[in-house]
Amino acid sequence: ACLQCGTPVYVTPSRLQKGQVNYCSVRCGSLSKAISPSDIWQYGERAENGCLIWARGHLASGYGALRLNGHSDTVHRVAWEVINGPIPTGMHVCHHCDNPPCFEPTHLFLGTPADNMADKVSKGRAIGCRGETSGSAILTESQVREIRQRFRDEDVSGAALGREYGVAKTTIFSIVHRRKWKHVV
Repeated sequence: ACLQCGTPVYVTPSRLQKGQVNYCSVRCGSLSKAISPSDIWQYGERAENGCLIWARGHLASGYGALRLNGHSDTVHRVAWEVINGPIPTGMHVCHHCDNPPCFEPTHLFLGTPADNMADKVSKGRAIGCRGETSGSAILTESQVREIRQRFRDEDVSGAALGREYGVAKTTIFSIVHRRKWKHVV
C-alpha cells in the first residue's frame, strides 16, 4: 500500500528495508517526506478499545508504515521512540492489544524476540504446528490411530502401510514408536 494514503501499491520487503518504497503518486511521495516523528499523532484514529489506529499506509502484515528522513519504518516503533527514546538493539516493540496498526503508546512494550514469542503463545496466537494443523501434514489423527492399530494387530509392514497411506516407511516407524504424532492417543 502507498505509505502515505494507503492506496494499494506492491512493495517487496527487501525494497522496504532499503528505503525504496513506492507511492501511488508523486504527491504522496513528496508529502511523506514532510512527516516528522512528532507529527504522527495527527494521523491516528481512536478506536473504541482505546487503540490509536494509523490512518495512512500499511504493510501487508497490517502494521502502519511511514517514511521518515529517507527511510521506512513501522509507526508503532516510531511512536515508542518519540515517547521513550531509542529502541535498544535486539529488542522488539510489542503490542499488549495485539493490533498491528495500533500505535497507542500505552499499548506498547519492549521485549526480546523470546518475550514476543511467549506473549504470542500466551494469548493463543501461536498456530499449532503439530498434527493436522501443520501445513505439511499428510495424515489425519484418525489415520495415525489406524496405522498404530494395524501395525500392532495385523501382520503388515511399515513399508506396506507407507505405500497405502502415501508416506515413507520411516514416517510409519516414527508414528508407531511415537516419535511423531505423540499427542495422538
